[in-house]
Amino acid sequence: MNTQEAAIAVRGGAEIIDAKDPTRGALGALDSATLRAIRKAVPASIALSATTGDIPVHETGRIVNEILRVAEAGADFVKIGMFTPANGDRECAALLDQLESLNGAGTAHGRRVAVLIADCAPDWTMIERLPLAGFCGVMLDTFDKASGSLFDITTFDELQSFVDHAHRVGLFAGLAGALRLRHIHDVKVIGPDVAGFRGALCEGADRTGKMDEDAVCAIRSALTAGTSAGSELASARPTG
Repeated sequence: MNTQEAAIAVRGGAEIIDAKDPTRGALGALDSATLRAIRKAVPASIALSATTGDIPVHETGRIVNEILRVAEAGADFVKIGMFTPANGDRECAALLDQLESLNGAGTAHGRRVAVLIADCAPDWTMIERLPLAGFCGVMLDTFDKASGSLFDITTFDELQSFVDHAHRVGLFAGLAGALRLRHIHDVKVIGPDVAGFRGALCEGADRTGKMDEDAVCAIRSALTAGTSAGSELASARPTG
């Protein structure tokens, strides 16, 4: 994402601008200068979220440094991918311990949002610990964008359970991962607080392609149809 794409997303009605580099992975991080430029170009009334990159959870020091960098660059929400190995429960716990220790430290680390990866066997039990580790929200996304949408990887009932679980522990919940216009009905039935799009907003549905303002408007209109303005959040995401 760059300032031009951010402007397109704003004109199209996005309520959150999610800044990442789709050429650098599922949650590819942008450099600080680009993030600052996007924050300057986006109205203060529109939240900016940004990712810390596709960093394995055992690299706790690197993740903490990226959280600080992204927050200092102006992101309102800092998205942290929970990229775990098959036996990654202990590594996730160590990361959450480290993040919990940052709470009240007097250093800006942004409002944290955990991103669980649906096609990488996420540890659902970590949701319980996220509030204590300074997280205000949790999203479910996909890693392999070529393997289908979130709805191809995860069942409707599992997605509903994820959103309900997040709400029970006081987190906002988001869904993303190759979502398309055809998925919006089911998304609205499930009721996440945030719905994230990238590929569906681009020319030719190519997540690395140019953002299409008409596509942004179409997604926004579908999300808000039959609802009060602002009750569904269309997040213009640099990932599908």
